[in-house]
Amino acid sequence: MTIDPGSFKFVRQLLRERAAIVLDDDKQYLVINRLSQLARREGLASAQDVIDRLRAAPAGPLQRKVIEAMTTTETLFFRDAKPYEALRRSIVPELIRLRDRERKLQIWSCGCSSGQEPYSLGMTLREHFPELATWSLKLIATDISTEMLARSRQGRYSELEVNRGLPNALRLKYFDQVGADWQIRDELRRMVEFRELNLAGPWGAQADAARRIPDAGHRGDHDEPGRRVRAGAQRGHRLLPAAAVVIAVARSAAALPHGGIRPSSHVKPGARPEQDSR
Repeated sequence: MTIDPGSFKFVRQLLRERAAIVLDDDKQYLVINRLSQLARREGLASAQDVIDRLRAAPAGPLQRKVIEAMTTTETLFFRDAKPYEALRRSIVPELIRLRDRERKLQIWSCGCSSGQEPYSLGMTLREHFPELATWSLKLIATDISTEMLARSRQGRYSELEVNRGLPNALRLKYFDQVGADWQIRDELRRMVEFRELNLAGPWGAQADAARRIPDAGHRGDHDEPGRRVRAGAQRGHRLLPAAAVVIAVARSAAALPHGGIRPSSHVKPGARPEQDSR
C-alpha cells in the first residue's frame, strides 16, 4: 500500500501548519499506517482515499481526525523522573512559601495525552504536600486530541499502563481494580479539569486561566523543535512573579525567552530563566 508523493507532501504541510508536527522524508510509512487505520474507521479503502477526501474538503471534520490519528500519544505515569523530583523538592515548596497568604495554586499540564501526567501530579501533591488540602488548588490539563481527553476524564487504565511507572503502593491507594483494568478513584479524578487546546493554534481565555505553572508541551515524537515550547513562551512572559515553568527532559527549550531553560533543570519561582550556553 502506498500514497503518492503529492499526498505525502500535503499531509506533512497540514500537520506542520495545524499542529506543529514535523514528519521527516522517510516517514511516509507512518502516514500510511496511521491513516489506513483511520480509513477503516471511516469506511474507506485506503490511506490514499483518506487524503483524497481531505484534499477535497480540507476544512471539514476529517481534518481533525487526520491530525488526531497522526498525533503520538505515548505517555506513562511519572514519565521523566527529574521534573517530578524538582517539583517535589524545590518548586512546589517555594510556591507554597510565596503564596502562603493567597493560598491558591494552579498547575497546567500541557499535552496531557491519556491523563497519566496530570494524575501523577495530583498524586505527587497529595503524597508530599498535605497542607494544600486547605488551599484553593486547580489542576488543569489540556490536549489537542478529543479522544485522549475522553480517556483522561474516564481515568481507566489497563494492567500494562499501570505497570509503567506507577509504584504499586500508589496503585493500591488511588486505584480500584475493575475487571482487568484499574480505575482512578474519584478523589483523585476530581482534582483534574481536562480541556481541549492546540498549542500551535489560537489561545483562548481557557488557557490563560491555567497559566501559573505550564508543564511541558504537546506529547509527540515528531514535534517541530521549539515551536510548541515557543507557543508556551507566548504566555510565559505573562506568568505571575510566583510561578515556574517545568519542561520535560525530551523537550526543546531553545525558543524560550532569554535563550531557554536547560531541559533537565527548572526555574525557581520569580527567577530569570537560566541561559543555555550550549
